[in-house]
Amino acid sequence: MHTFVTRYGRRWSMLTLALLVLIGVLPLSAQAAADDAQPRFYVDRYYSASLGKEMTYRVYLPDGYYNGNQRYPVVYMLHEEGQSSRQFEDDRLQDSLDQWIAEGTIQKMIVVMPDTSGDSWFVNQDGGRWEDLIASDLVPVIDQRYPTIALPAFRGISGVSMGGFGAFVLGMRHPELFGSIASHMGALDRTVGGLQPLALIKGKTAAALKAYQYYLDGGTDDPMTYATNSTNDIHAYFRANNVAHGYQSRPGGHDKAYYLTYLNRSFMMHSASFAKGLLSGSFAASPQAISVDDTKVNVSFTVNLNRTSVANAVYENRANSAFNLNVSLKVSDPGSNAALYTANTSLGNVVQNSSLSSFTGSFTVPVSALGSLKSTNLTLDAKILGTSFTLGTKPLIRVAPTGTLPEDQQIDLLGDWRFTKDTYPTASINGADESLDTSGWSVVQPGLDWWTDGFGGYAGLNNYYGAAWYVKKFDVPADFPMEDLTLMAGKIDDADMTYINGRLVGETGFSNGVYTSSFWAASREYAIPSDLLRRGGTNTIAVRMYNQNGGGGWYAGPIGIYTKAAAQKSQKSALAGAGR
Repeated sequence: MHTFVTRYGRRWSMLTLALLVLIGVLPLSAQAAADDAQPRFYVDRYYSASLGKEMTYRVYLPDGYYNGNQRYPVVYMLHEEGQSSRQFEDDRLQDSLDQWIAEGTIQKMIVVMPDTSGDSWFVNQDGGRWEDLIASDLVPVIDQRYPTIALPAFRGISGVSMGGFGAFVLGMRHPELFGSIASHMGALDRTVGGLQPLALIKGKTAAALKAYQYYLDGGTDDPMTYATNSTNDIHAYFRANNVAHGYQSRPGGHDKAYYLTYLNRSFMMHSASFAKGLLSGSFAASPQAISVDDTKVNVSFTVNLNRTSVANAVYENRANSAFNLNVSLKVSDPGSNAALYTANTSLGNVVQNSSLSSFTGSFTVPVSALGSLKSTNLTLDAKILGTSFTLGTKPLIRVAPTGTLPEDQQIDLLGDWRFTKDTYPTASINGADESLDTSGWSVVQPGLDWWTDGFGGYAGLNNYYGAAWYVKKFDVPADFPMEDLTLMAGKIDDADMTYINGRLVGETGFSNGVYTSSFWAASREYAIPSDLLRRGGTNTIAVRMYNQNGGGGWYAGPIGIYTKAAAQKSQKSALAGAGR
């Protein structure tokens, strides 16, 4: 059974609880418990003037919604053809959102899932004024009923299949409402009610197009992906016109399994877009790959304020006096999300007492606080004007020392590598040449995440389609085993050719130096010939990788040379972690 509540439900319950606390009937702890018991995913009704009748929607409210006075950005999520908002309840969207918020992948937000007819296509046509239903009726209702940030920079719209079509049509036609647009396996080739997404895109100026943030995807086995004027054509148009966007085309069809696999990507895009509307920032942790000699991790951050949006937010929220910019740090167990270490700092009242737009600060994390975990997550959040923004999450990885027991005999290759971009298809650099001087290359730590803007000192690397080299020098103990060695090279998006001491030991997604296909999700394991390593001396490993589309980079480990026993132990640990 679905719970129907009115827009007054939250206001009444909070007032009642406050009065009970004031007269001493209900303790504060009980109030918090009562707040936690309030529904956070439910169905509600509203009157649509465009249709002349009552309509419904589902809404997701983030954890802690009832406990404070924070204002939230909103994502409107549009359903598939023949479906309703019930689709997202059946697909447990609320659980995924709770998980992503808890992990720090996305910031807290309200998600609204409107109901229409099964074939509305979210446009005005003979069957109903569905575009007006969303733009003229529902959005004002949501802004009235919930503590939203009623600005386009803090509203996004997403959709699945038919909903993807609707998201692009509504988003393109209503820049006064939406600042970010996403489509999962969208039916973007269609023309309905005289409207076609790519035609709407081409009708906008370059400046107008670049005012939005975008994400779109589709399966390689889905005809809608490569239909004329659909997902791939929109991606190509964006690339040709230097419009930044997120794009994925991975193995899969037109089904629930595909869209759910990549749903977090669109919410990450919306979350990043919301942050840019008011606040953006980044942070660096050094080191991320922690050796046995390291005692601390230095974390430096930069927070940038959009002064125009701040002024608008203050105007919209005259009663909001939370003008202090606060930054918080949390190190957590990736399995349980339990906090291992936390820290907070306030940069003061930056709204009234400063005219600056950029602020910096730092934290120091003691390695001893991380316990014995091989991997932990480091998350930074910033809060201003009652709204929290996630600056990002980065893994902290312990570099394992070479042990003496058979199952501990490994050479961990995480840590600092040299990195540079290269040309493709013809390489301009021979990174496999051991005599190559790489001292002028950037220092990076692979195996931790996808490329981000600024990775390796390169602007726009998050939208880079091309080749790159990673090179590292390492020592091998004189008594290290010679037989049954495996290079475990983690996951590389999309393809790689890997060399040790100038010799090719394996390639994935390449054939004779030519890119063939994406193996972005495959873990690399390459056998190492017994005569290849220089025991008691210095060795060189070089990886040439190529990103063909979407996000790129050497984004996951483990990275190291393992004996047979050590590899088996690592694989068992990975399976245990996946099942946790």
